[in-house]
Amino acid sequence: MSNKDKEIVESSQSKITVPQKNIDIQGMEDIPTSMIPIPFVKVVQPGSTNITLSSGEDALPGTFFFKETGESVDKLHFALLRAKRRISEFQNKEGEDIKSTTLGILGINFPDYLPFLLTVSVASFSNFGRLVSQIKKKKSKKAWEYGITATTEKREEVKGGLKVKYWIVNFQLDSKPIDESGQKLLDDAYKEFAGSLNDEPTPEEKELDEILAS
Repeated sequence: MSNKDKEIVESSQSKITVPQKNIDIQGMEDIPTSMIPIPFVKVVQPGSTNITLSSGEDALPGTFFFKETGESVDKLHFALLRAKRRISEFQNKEGEDIKSTTLGILGINFPDYLPFLLTVSVASFSNFGRLVSQIKKKKSKKAWEYGITATTEKREEVKGGLKVKYWIVNFQLDSKPIDESGQKLLDDAYKEFAGSLNDEPTPEEKELDEILAS
């Protein structure tokens, strides 16, 4: 990882305390919303598993796959609520312990305003850094003042004498800010869901790193 990428990771690690919010349903007032799992969106790779679409076919590499709905899309349009550095450990095929740094992204999908989690591997850190630069140029005080479009790009590298293909994530900031009513919804969504990134990464979230390490 380059020094620039390390700086991006460090700057993306949130140190704030998120207020706890409970479910707004009578009889469930004492249950925190953090207990409700947020859907995980997977960037499909050639070695990805559990990517069956509602049609019964597998999602195509380079698409964003929603496991809960069995749908995949070529791009995501969303607001970024929170980004956090996440450390995970796993074993490669040789049984060696591997430690990996990723970025967990909590987003709100447009136009439905539904939360999701997306993991960005180290291969996409430079692209995320460019996104941070775009946000800074807008002089934004909050990460969700502008919408973001995420797309994927295929990369190839030789690993262990074999050519490995994988997809990284690109980010582009919208030219116009989100309107006032949308901002209010996102302010509330941040208070409700930001704590979800405090959980440990799931096996699915670590998948790209395991594929590249194999």
